[in-house]
Amino acid sequence: EAGYLPSSEATGSREMNVQQPQAVGFAGVRLARSDDLDRIFDFLIELHHENGMFKIDSRKVRQQLGMMFNPESPGIIGLIDGPNGLEGSVGMTIEPWWYTNEPSLNERWNFVHPDFRKTTHAKRLIEFAKWASDKAQYPLIMGIISSERTEAKVRLYRRQLNFVGGFFSHRLG
Repeated sequence: EAGYLPSSEATGSREMNVQQPQAVGFAGVRLARSDDLDRIFDFLIELHHENGMFKIDSRKVRQQLGMMFNPESPGIIGLIDGPNGLEGSVGMTIEPWWYTNEPSLNERWNFVHPDFRKTTHAKRLIEFAKWASDKAQYPLIMGIISSERTEAKVRLYRRQLNFVGGFFSHRLG
């Protein structure tokens, strides 16, 4: 299957069916294809090992990834490839918040492999997310839920995006 970049002008279906997603992307980040699913799954397992707050359900992770490639349930995944595998990825879903029918592009993850943290990968993934938001014509919502280097991540996001809130927890960790 080809990658998709949905548009808010589409009525019930995705307007832009990207036939060659390798060539489509922004800031050196490409749109994922369905044949990337196993690599993305493995990458997300690594993300969970580093930053997961709850017990992982591998079946649910695979189900959620599959839904992101289903034309009926929109999702956008950006990938940074390297010679030895994935170096970074951002995943976003298109869905409305609980109080509205107006959809937004909502980050599910933004992860850079530890070996590539001293690169511009994190910034490039945010730039890709902003590009996807502009192309799809949906507002972008990104956030940070982490207990590791949180302040540095917040500074990066503040330089790239408008600050609109924060997350807090009780009984975690």
